[in-house]
Amino acid sequence: MKKLSLSLALLAASGHLLFANPVNDNNEDKKKKDSLEVVREPVFRTNLSDKLLLVEISGNVDSLASVSITNQRGSSILFSVVELAEQEIVFDLSQFEKGIYNVMYITNQEIRIKKVVVN
Repeated sequence: MKKLSLSLALLAASGHLLFANPVNDNNEDKKKKDSLEVVREPVFRTNLSDKLLLVEISGNVDSLASVSITNQRGSSILFSVVELAEQEIVFDLSQFEKGIYNVMYITNQEIRIKKVVVN
């Protein structure tokens, strides 16, 4: 009788091992790793001095990112593709008329806009 109960216990335990789902364990490990990763928010800064506009981009993860300068009517005047994760782009605004312009950082995920005043 002892052998029979021991055999049944081993059979039941092996059944749980056979039907265990290792995929869930991997998914849980992946979720833990993903929750520990730090997501870097892209940085978009502009600096205008002596009619030169410096646009700083860092933390870019989008291969289709671009920077565009538009006038108040929305017409695109200058355009540049952001190719690197960290990049500085210089635009010469010396030929621009006085006014307010929009500098747009465009990615697949979002559009960020900063205003620039040319005197």
